[in-house]
Amino acid sequence: MRAAVFGRDANRFERVLHGAQIRASDGYVIDMKFFSYHRKNGEQSRENVFRHVDPILTIPLETERLILDRWQGPDWTELRPIATDVKVMRYITGGVPWTDEQIQAFVNRQVKLYSERNFCRWKLLRKPERETIGFCGVGFWRDAPDPEIGWWIARNSWGQGLATEAARIALQHAFEHAGFDRVISVAQPPNTASIRIMEKIGLTRDCEFENEGVRLVRYVTDRVTWRATNGSPQP
Repeated sequence: MRAAVFGRDANRFERVLHGAQIRASDGYVIDMKFFSYHRKNGEQSRENVFRHVDPILTIPLETERLILDRWQGPDWTELRPIATDVKVMRYITGGVPWTDEQIQAFVNRQVKLYSERNFCRWKLLRKPERETIGFCGVGFWRDAPDPEIGWWIARNSWGQGLATEAARIALQHAFEHAGFDRVISVAQPPNTASIRIMEKIGLTRDCEFENEGVRLVRYVTDRVTWRATNGSPQP
């Protein structure tokens, strides 16, 4: 990230995010297309220039029990026990463990995604030991146009509400900081545990479909609905 200095407003800005946005220290962001208009036409009003983002979430994200952090290349070995657990992979690959090459490729994609777009499927660490117990966050599923929130959790951490806890703050970051208007989540219909998490964080059933011979269900929410309900389950 590059430092941003813009004349008399220099003290208001912290950094440029990937050449697309400038984040202000008081919780505002400015899109570069609006900034160019502002520079060309003089004193354009603040309301037309800034989009309010409140509160500011910093990386790593934290909850009471968890840390959601960016990945580093060597971290792939921490994901290996989870990605090779046949029970974790039951509804992902039909129980087939990932190879080391697949795990490394996944982690490298998250490193690249965070570097380029300031979000990823965050590495999930359990406090206070900072043990890696999986991932949770937004990425892209197949060729779907909307970003997809998903999670993998180590089997010894199932049934404790950790995936829901992580998914709530990851979804907040997706809407308030990554700037998405709509987020989906996809699962196999028998995967009732993941579907229940989707419902708990405020997603609602959109449709059932088939991909590569596998029946899937898609849940969805948008920024307006999420803000109106504070991410609560819909009736």
